[in-house]
Amino acid sequence: MNGHVPGNLPVLDGKNWSKWSVQMRALFGFQDVYEVVQNEIEEPTASTPDAQRQVLKDLKKKDCKALFFLHQCVDSAHFEKIATATTSKEAWDILAKACSGDGRLKKVKLNTLKRQYELLQMEDNERICDYFTRLFIIVNQMQEYGERFKDQDLVEKVMRTLTPQFDGRVAAIEEARDLSEIKIEQLQASLEAYDLKMNGRSPARLQDQALYASKQKQEKGKHVQAIRLENEDARKKKKKYIRNEAHMAQAKQAKQESDSDSEVEAIVLMTTICNFSNNGDAETWYLDTGCSNHMTCNLNWLVNLGNSRRCTIKFADNSTVKSMGVGNVAFKRSDGSLAIIEKVMYVPDMRYNLMSLGQLLEKGFSAS
Repeated sequence: MNGHVPGNLPVLDGKNWSKWSVQMRALFGFQDVYEVVQNEIEEPTASTPDAQRQVLKDLKKKDCKALFFLHQCVDSAHFEKIATATTSKEAWDILAKACSGDGRLKKVKLNTLKRQYELLQMEDNERICDYFTRLFIIVNQMQEYGERFKDQDLVEKVMRTLTPQFDGRVAAIEEARDLSEIKIEQLQASLEAYDLKMNGRSPARLQDQALYASKQKQEKGKHVQAIRLENEDARKKKKKYIRNEAHMAQAKQAKQESDSDSEVEAIVLMTTICNFSNNGDAETWYLDTGCSNHMTCNLNWLVNLGNSRRCTIKFADNSTVKSMGVGNVAFKRSDGSLAIIEKVMYVPDMRYNLMSLGQLLEKGFSAS
């Protein structure tokens, strides 16, 4: 690449001297002109041999090449500072003094960087690679001002300033290795591998994992809501089941009481009719305000008769009769429609048919 100007040259703007100077040294070395930037070139004299003159001529050519690169790699303000320089070394020294200052200024800047270095710590949500980048920036700037570091110094600095999540890894390294033998690059690689392993992510997957975490949060919310609805449905079903069980238990108890002669349910009717030997009108219904249930002595009128509710009926004068079951009776209304009277007790020993006015009113019938 000698004789060819590379693209994307670094440009000095006054704030990036440390980075720019490193890049320029690499560029000078690649172009084979670094030697002339560091050392003055002797001017040939009248007594200089021809062979020496040719060597000095080649060095002068390299010096012009280095000066050309310096002109291309500074901004307008810094170009004005080196515009009158005749050699690359002269231009380099001017830039170094302008950007890094004299001895006193260098000392002040170095002390400031030392303070930043001492206070430097890894932040809670910081990636290990980002922390090493911040560390190397400060270290490189300090080295520009003459500070020197051993690998052990940097290793111990990193080990002291990591976040608590690396405590286990730090303890393992201190137990297994001698810190004086560890290179800072080896420590960085080890900690980055540990960071990726513990967090289960790589730089290429950070965005995908952020989207996945957001989706998982939404799915979790839906799942919790579904569990709440299921629990609510389960509670409703349980209540319904308990009510059904209670009804079944009551029905079972009623059946057992109806089958037992010793435990007979007594239904009290507030009526004075107790003489069943008299001939009554078995085809007529009587409305009774004191009767608690409908009763009939006509078996033919009953439909859906069930004999599970047999019981003893007790009247106001302490006389009793037997109910042999419960059924429904159909009536024809004045308008020709049918009406069903439910839960009519079949009492064959009665001579009358009693209709409970209270039951009719409860069912929505009207009396006139």
